[in-house]
Amino acid sequence: MTSYMRFAWEHGFELVEIILEGSLHPLRIGPMLNEIRRTAASLGLRLRCHAPFYSIDLASFADDVRQVALTEILDALEVAAKLDADVLTVHPGLCFLPCELMRERALETLLVSVKRIIEHAEELSLVIGLETRGERFSLGAPADLLYILRRIGSEHLGVTYDTAQAFKLGDPLRVLREVSAYIVHVHVRDVKPGVGDALAVGDGVIAWRDLLAELARYYTGPLVIEVMSEEDALKSACKLRELSRLL
Repeated sequence: MTSYMRFAWEHGFELVEIILEGSLHPLRIGPMLNEIRRTAASLGLRLRCHAPFYSIDLASFADDVRQVALTEILDALEVAAKLDADVLTVHPGLCFLPCELMRERALETLLVSVKRIIEHAEELSLVIGLETRGERFSLGAPADLLYILRRIGSEHLGVTYDTAQAFKLGDPLRVLREVSAYIVHVHVRDVKPGVGDALAVGDGVIAWRDLLAELARYYTGPLVIEVMSEEDALKSACKLRELSRLL
């Protein structure tokens, strides 16, 4: 992990988002915590975290499944706090059958889970960003997120706006405007149907100039480039800087 952080620093990035999966899962990251925190401090890098998301379902109708998911997110909050992160991104949940037929019940179940997460986030002075999600079997459309945000009404809860997921929801600009008042974190990546959804900025079909101009009206925080290679990260950063000069 620290080698990626040094790469980020060497190329002018100011923030690194740590995905708490695999070797960095909350149950495995312990021995690396101090090294990651020291490296970030020595390089002047800010850190944010992304909670585990594989098979995580905060809206499951099965109590034991939901409890496992909740425990994973609460553990991720503890890790984020120890890393001095300020935002933790969380995927809201899945929506297979019977959820598709009982979406209101799923949202009520999700609401209970998120309330518990926010209680702990407030104790740790962290902000939770519920991510926009566009896959068929995911909760995370604007209507889902707004329902949760308005019911809870906490300054420790907002939206992580993901450009590729917003594209999957039909129109990135529309999604952006719908959640604009709540954005606390942003993932940028390009998408091209049939090719991929983690492409370098400019390699897909997203209309970046219009999207970035609109985003600037609501959000002035960091943009986290979510791609698959260092080369694509650098390519994306170059494109974003080029576009920012045109706005």
